[in-house]
Amino acid sequence: MFGASVRAAFRTPAVRSSVASRTFITLSRPITAQISSPLSRPSAILSSLARPAIPTVSSLLSAPAPVAVRTNTRGNEYQPSQRKRKRKHGFLAKLATPGGRKVLKRRRAKGRKFLSH
Repeated sequence: MFGASVRAAFRTPAVRSSVASRTFITLSRPITAQISSPLSRPSAILSSLARPAIPTVSSLLSAPAPVAVRTNTRGNEYQPSQRKRKRKHGFLAKLATPGGRKVLKRRRAKGRKFLSH
């Protein structure tokens, strides 16, 4: 499954400890030892102090509008329509397919008064 160079790398103790702690997703990305924090860069601290604490008008206008929350209303799925009912479940729809013809045959054999809609 793995090449010879990868198997050899797992045998060395220094590589095994760093590779074993990585997950499958992080194996595709190289390990970076650089930690980027604002405290490590003095210019970042100064620029954060120089920014005003009050939001500007342009930042308020560019903010996304609040989204309306949908409510969970159930029970209104069936909106009756004669045309749709007949086209989907009617006698001619049953005759059109082999499965529908089987349904009609079974209902006739059972003696049903109504074979379909």
